[in-house]
Amino acid sequence: MAQIENAPLVFINRVARHKPENIRHTDGYCPFCHPETLENILRQDGERIWLVNKYRTLADTMQTIVVESGDHEGDFSNYSAEESEAVLRFSLECWGQMLRDRRYRSVLMYKNYGPLSGGSIRHPHLQIVGLTKKDGYERVPANAFGGVEVLRDGVRELSLSTHPLMGFMETNASVPETSDDALVAPADVAWLSEAIRKLVRFLLESYHGHGCTSYNLFFYRTQDTVEVRDSSIAAAQVVGSSTMGGDDVPGRITVKIMPRWVASPYFVGYRISQVDCDETLEAAAEEMRRVLA
Repeated sequence: MAQIENAPLVFINRVARHKPENIRHTDGYCPFCHPETLENILRQDGERIWLVNKYRTLADTMQTIVVESGDHEGDFSNYSAEESEAVLRFSLECWGQMLRDRRYRSVLMYKNYGPLSGGSIRHPHLQIVGLTKKDGYERVPANAFGGVEVLRDGVRELSLSTHPLMGFMETNASVPETSDDALVAPADVAWLSEAIRKLVRFLLESYHGHGCTSYNLFFYRTQDTVEVRDSSIAAAQVVGSSTMGGDDVPGRITVKIMPRWVASPYFVGYRISQVDCDETLEAAAEEMRRVLA
């Protein structure tokens, strides 16, 4: 059967009507503040809990949630280095478990934070979603991960996209993938979590002089880097299917850190992304180097 171009995920409205929400209505009920009531728990490590999403709003998917902390106001921006690393390690291990489940054509992991991020619950959590029929990476071009070099630490890389998925500024943090269940080596988890922790705090507190209210984290499996002519960092080719198994060769784990604003009409109506000018990107890269030092 021919694949339908631009095939959307189907949203199940009758399920969504019952979802709790406490980002706009801050006094709304929070299920994650009452872990004793949670069901269908897949894995737990202290306050970190991986469970099946009770409100599965997307057809042909398996939606799961990683509760990061028992603190309703917790976030990578205010975690200690140790807590940030523990949250990231646990989440990567859960993602890796689903990546190896051949029932899914692709498995996505991402995080919403703030009113413009697309989330509904303030309590810190990530989402891991297995897609049974759709390749979630099919519209992600290789050059979305290349750009202005922020820093390079051996095989670890940090860059600002010159061809962002949405814009205006997207930071890419990339480390080697391992072939075991951990998905990323311990030292690389520590480096990656510290980069996320410091950059998210910078975005929320200082970006553009006043900070932003919202951000997303998106996680990708990427292959070995390939050269891109107009990028000072090579772009990473996205793995065609984001599941693992068989003769699958480890590549890289890349996290895209995106501040969120109201979406541009160029993107909403025409899928045209925008990027900051070279001068602004270079200035942001220099500021990030100071933040990460």
